[in-house]
Order: sequence, then C-alpha cells, then structure tokens
Amino acid sequence: ENVAFLMGMAHEYDSRGSLSEDLDGDGRADLLVIQQIFGPDSQKLHLYKNNWPGGNHWLGVRLRGVPGVSPIGAVITIRYSGKTDLLAVVTGDSFKAQHSNTKLFGIGQAKAVEALEVRWPNGRMTRLENPAIDRYHLLTP
Repeated sequence: ENVAFLMGMAHEYDSRGSLSEDLDGDGRADLLVIQQIFGPDSQKLHLYKNNWPGGNHWLGVRLRGVPGVSPIGAVITIRYSGKTDLLAVVTGDSFKAQHSNTKLFGIGQAKAVEALEVRWPNGRMTRLENPAIDRYHLLTP
C-alpha cells in the first residue's frame, strides 16, 4: 500500500532514476531521485535524507576490489538470530542510476551477527566471525 504522501515523501515531478544509499553512514538508507526537466536544465537531483527514528540494529559492508577481482557479482551473506540474509552486488539494474559496492542489512532487534561472508566473483570467500553491528566493515578479497 502506497502511503508516501502521508509521510511527506510524495512528489509530482517526473522521476527518471532513483536509488537508495546510506550517504551519511548512519545505518539508514537515504534516497536519491532524478527529476526529468524539459527545457535548458535537463535534470535535477533530489536527496531525501532518512530521519526515521528507531532503535533497530544494522550491519554495513563496503567491498573494495583488487586487480583482477571486482566486487561486482559478489554475494554478501550474514547469519544472525537463526536467520540468513544475502545481497548481491550488481550494477546496471536501474534506469540512469548505478548502485555502489556498499550494502546495508537491517537486523532489527538482534544484538549480534554470528558471521559475515562474501563470495567473490572468482569463487574465493572472505569471512568475518562475530562482526560488530551498527557499523560498516570494509572488505577486500
């Protein structure tokens, strides 16, 4: 159900590209939206900062490749509270937008993550046991 207008997030402009990214590193995904304008200025970028109050926990992962191994195509898996969540690093799946190599996992009220794993495109794996929550981890192959 669309309730964006109730939260002040509705807009009437022509949106052509959007993506979410935690721009200020606070564990809450912000929103970037490109407005198509017909005239001399062809586009305008809108930034919606996420100020949602909440006490939920999160875990962030920033991947950096090395020569011969790109983060694009990597799959990040976290295990916590008997659950398994995964996110893939992809590009080219948005119209006029490209996602970063950073992924953000919401883990709710969980107080710990048992494991963080990255399966790189070349098949290698990077694993962290008991990574700290509510922060970002920079990983390379």
